[in-house]
Amino acid sequence: MAASSNVLGSPKQGFVELTFNFPQSLSWTFGVNVEIAEAVHYIEHNGQRLTFYAAGHTAVLFDWESGQQELLQGHVNLVDVLAVSPSQRFLLTADKGPNSLVTIWDIAAEPAENGSDQSSLRPMPIKTLLEPHSGAGIVAAAFTPDSKHLMTLGADSPQTVAVWDWTAGTHEPLVSTIIDGDSQRVVRVNPDDATEFMTNGEGSVNFFTWNAVKGIQQYVPVLSSRQEFFICNLQPHLKLTVDYRDFKHTPASFITSTFLPQTPENTVGQALSTTTEGDVIIWTNRNLNNLSVRMEKGKKAAVKLIRLHNASIRVATIVNGQYLVTGADDGFLRLVAWFERLRSGPIVAVSPAVNPSVNGAGGSNSVPDLVVATRHARVFLINQGDINNANIMMKAGMPSVLTVRIQETSTTVILEAQYGPMYALAVHPHLPYFVVGGNNGYLYVWNYEKRSLVATKKFEEPFETAGGQAAGRQSHPASGELLRARTLAYSTNGDVLAIGFDNGTVRIVRSTTLVDLQQSTPASHRAGLPGYAVSKAPISHATFAHDGNYLAVADADCGVGIFSRLQGHEEWVFVGRIKAHYKDIVGLVFIPGQGEDGVPRLLSVSKDRHVAEYDLSHSTVSGGVTAKVNRPICAILHPPITPKNSNEPPQYYLLAANSASKFRVYNAETQICRRTVAAPAHGGQLEHLAVIPRGIPPAIEQEKSQYMVYGSQDKVLGVVKLPLDGNPHKSMGVIAHSGKIAQVVPTVTGSHVLSLGRDDGVVNLWKLTPEALEVQIQLGGDGLEPYLDLLIPRTKSGKSLEDVQRQREEFVREMEDYFYYAQLQSQGENSTRPRRIRDIVALDEIPRIMQAMGYYPSLQEIEDMLNEVRYSGWFDGNAAPLKNDVTLEELIQLYVNHRPVSTYTETDLVNALAQAKRLEPGMLDEPTQEDTIPLNHDEMLHRDGLLSLIQQYGETMVSSEFSEAMRQLLPNSEDHTGCIPQYFTPRQFVENILGLVPRPST
Repeated sequence: MAASSNVLGSPKQGFVELTFNFPQSLSWTFGVNVEIAEAVHYIEHNGQRLTFYAAGHTAVLFDWESGQQELLQGHVNLVDVLAVSPSQRFLLTADKGPNSLVTIWDIAAEPAENGSDQSSLRPMPIKTLLEPHSGAGIVAAAFTPDSKHLMTLGADSPQTVAVWDWTAGTHEPLVSTIIDGDSQRVVRVNPDDATEFMTNGEGSVNFFTWNAVKGIQQYVPVLSSRQEFFICNLQPHLKLTVDYRDFKHTPASFITSTFLPQTPENTVGQALSTTTEGDVIIWTNRNLNNLSVRMEKGKKAAVKLIRLHNASIRVATIVNGQYLVTGADDGFLRLVAWFERLRSGPIVAVSPAVNPSVNGAGGSNSVPDLVVATRHARVFLINQGDINNANIMMKAGMPSVLTVRIQETSTTVILEAQYGPMYALAVHPHLPYFVVGGNNGYLYVWNYEKRSLVATKKFEEPFETAGGQAAGRQSHPASGELLRARTLAYSTNGDVLAIGFDNGTVRIVRSTTLVDLQQSTPASHRAGLPGYAVSKAPISHATFAHDGNYLAVADADCGVGIFSRLQGHEEWVFVGRIKAHYKDIVGLVFIPGQGEDGVPRLLSVSKDRHVAEYDLSHSTVSGGVTAKVNRPICAILHPPITPKNSNEPPQYYLLAANSASKFRVYNAETQICRRTVAAPAHGGQLEHLAVIPRGIPPAIEQEKSQYMVYGSQDKVLGVVKLPLDGNPHKSMGVIAHSGKIAQVVPTVTGSHVLSLGRDDGVVNLWKLTPEALEVQIQLGGDGLEPYLDLLIPRTKSGKSLEDVQRQREEFVREMEDYFYYAQLQSQGENSTRPRRIRDIVALDEIPRIMQAMGYYPSLQEIEDMLNEVRYSGWFDGNAAPLKNDVTLEELIQLYVNHRPVSTYTETDLVNALAQAKRLEPGMLDEPTQEDTIPLNHDEMLHRDGLLSLIQQYGETMVSSEFSEAMRQLLPNSEDHTGCIPQYFTPRQFVENILGLVPRPST
């Protein structure tokens, strides 16, 4: 039978490659990658003063005076390489890892749209190198003085260094070579000779020369026994020979390097390297055994080691061609010597203004403005006047310290952000605030409309003495043990903030001041300290009830703790903790109470495929927390379904996103599965779900569509239109972070979404424009066309459009044949009575049709499919009668949504049998153990282990059902005679017992 055109459907505009905007667009990023080399650059562009830095996988040009960000996107990994050309016109962003990129941006001014003289800053990507250095990416880069060539250090192994003529049309390096020695991480170009550059790694420094004909030559410098020191172009007369005994120790690990500019007074071609012990090593091209002879180009010798800091020197840069500025982990910034202490953490970057006369001073001794970044994610602007006095303090006959007095010094904070891994994010329910916290012990409260930091507070506990008392500051040099936030939650009215820490403590504070609420019942780990000791494991989840009277928290030890608010008071009481799961809890859900007492319902969802409900009415401090029921499902709260009859109460559902890339919706009362649909598969498993609030005012709330935002296991932030039906064009995702996403939270107005990157600590603010998603839905086609896109994609499949259309028609025709044959079979195949063929088929025929199409659902999956059809009218908010049949189009949708996304392989079956191995007699049964015993294909398994697994987990079978299944599998086997042997190997089980053809996983 031919497939009907109205059943198959048709795409809008035919088969075309769809291109459109995304419903989520990045509008602001809160954070800065301070762990990378040269983390911040100071750029002056057409009167604008900008900072150039990276935040996660995005580079940022920030005009701190106007408060505007220009976001440079396109990378999928952490942007850990930044470079600026000497002219400051070209910017470079790069990363390493899979799908790595090197992108060069041009920030040349464009005319303003309104015709005014003011130019707009619109960086344009003018060159992209895809997967350089054999696909590994790069770890460092530097422009030549004329900006024509680019030097890059690869992240490959063995490591390569390359020179690129990036202005040419080619995407291959001009010359490259393998580096001899240990891995290098810094590259610098000689400002006076574009054909010479240097690199350094932790244990070595290398110098290189290159040309397009001979390629790259590597030179390894050596430390000399006799040392001579030339002050780096500060004054012509500062030249001194010292005794070799001043060089008393071998340098420690190297951190960074730089060339020193040549002048008429200094033509020795100096360079320097810094170490982890605070030393600076000076290299020259003179051999101290014969000072009159200059070594050939590229060869260098160490002539001096100077201790400038008492900690690792992270920054060494040349300012105005005549000053050396260093910054170190001790928090000191030095201009060749003592200069300034910022008291804001270890210094990681110093960037000077290119033109020191822009803001005033001028003169030959002028010190330009400096932008300084610290490891604590604070960026300062230091405005400097002229040097009015330079005193050389002599020690042992050498100018070891140069003291510089600076006029009119001023320091301005131009950027602050959180630093370190971040785990917790929450949005205020009424104000434009969000709070973020993580490993550094601080909480940061931001105003996401004004893009400003509202408040910060450090949470810590004093160190405990041997006697169990808290140690004060006088008894311990450190202030205390940091409390690392793992979860955050605002109360319904926004007055209270709950904080869950990694030591199992919960603190309840005022949301505005972050001050702890009154706590008359001590419940901390130690007396005298605020907080509640809920568990010894980190707190993973926290949520408040809708009425504001209950708080629930979950911990990493699979427990749930409950707090209740004292009536008429601000104080909270810890009711107790209960452990109702044996695997990680993935969500806590409060459902508004509908009974006479109005007490809400609390559900916890776990990876053990159970949801537990807790009896809040009968849970007391003395009696503890009581669990009501356990069911084998996993779910989170779905937006309530408003019934068409206003007299009916709202229906509440639980929404699950499971590891099989499915959304599953369950009735919150009966916990029956009402719908199963395919979830977005790009980006891995979905780990974060949040319903986007409908817009304001409420009068038009019901007229607007509703959307949901998700965060995946691998970097992706997506938007899905509700209700869920499996249409793949109703969702769209973008790469939101360089690594794992820690949290996704929409704002209270529903106009923006905040996402938190766990490893980079960056919070991104995304503007939502659902119209772009609506365009994709319209272009995706109608009828069955969107669902067939899941089976046979019309783009990126490598097949012609004609082949795709033919395969789709064949699939629909095959399903149509089974659809009508099921009706014939239900009326009796051998009957001579007239047949009645209709456009519907009975529900009990669905399992057989699915099996005929190659999908073999389990008994539970069959029941879920039948319930989905049976109660489909009820899910739409209408108490419709039960449905007992299904149309062909509904049948195809059921097949597409319920079938497994990927097929099972022999490796999957062996991994499943490994679970049975640990349940064998004599083995330790640890249900919480994530790592199973690895099996090989010929290792013996015991029958009792398999039986124990089937009886305890998944869709369980009793012993008689298991025996009957074996008799059906092995009816004619001479070896087994209808009974599974006592011992067998995984290969025997797959091939001989199940009778499957092995197919290894790809």
